[in-house]
Amino acid sequence: INRLSMLNNSTYKFQSMISECISLLNIKHIMILTFPSVVHFDQNKSIEAPDELNILLYIKDGKRQSLSTNHCQLEDVLDFFPSHYKSVSSLSFNNDNYGLLITDHPFTRLADIDYISSQLGASIFITNMLEHLNMTSITDELTSIYNRRGIQKQIRIIINNLKENEYAYVIFIDLDKLKEINDRYGHESGDCAIIMASKILLGAFPDDIVG
Repeated sequence: INRLSMLNNSTYKFQSMISECISLLNIKHIMILTFPSVVHFDQNKSIEAPDELNILLYIKDGKRQSLSTNHCQLEDVLDFFPSHYKSVSSLSFNNDNYGLLITDHPFTRLADIDYISSQLGASIFITNMLEHLNMTSITDELTSIYNRRGIQKQIRIIINNLKENEYAYVIFIDLDKLKEINDRYGHESGDCAIIMASKILLGAFPDDIVG
């Protein structure tokens, strides 16, 4: 699982990767749920689990299920399972908890469940780290809009997906008198001007690529 998560990209979805690995273990019923945000474990503080979780994967009778919703209330989680016995474990890496693993794997094989949940926790950590590194490499640190590399990548994607008789437009916009703002009010004010300009562009072009 961890080796495959290092290869994770847009064409090989994380859910499909996990589903394939789980099928090799001959587990018939399993549900993987993730928290909306990472829950950090501190033994000096009580953990407040969110009321709603995201359903990352649900396998029933050995088959991946399509659900009408990707969300689930914490109190309703166990109702999904047809089995009369269930085990619940945490998907975690170090002190960060990412969600829950629920399965009908026999209690006599708890060591297997613990191993699976720990590996999934590590995989989620790796995937999140790779996504963060990818976004950091293609977005501007100040404004969070695409940087030069990100714009070039998006333009290539758009061009490759253009249909016949379909057009794409590139608009160049310059922020006037930025040097004067920096010289007169300081670079922090210049940064504020750039941030405000990016917000205006995002508002003006909500469905387009902005960088």
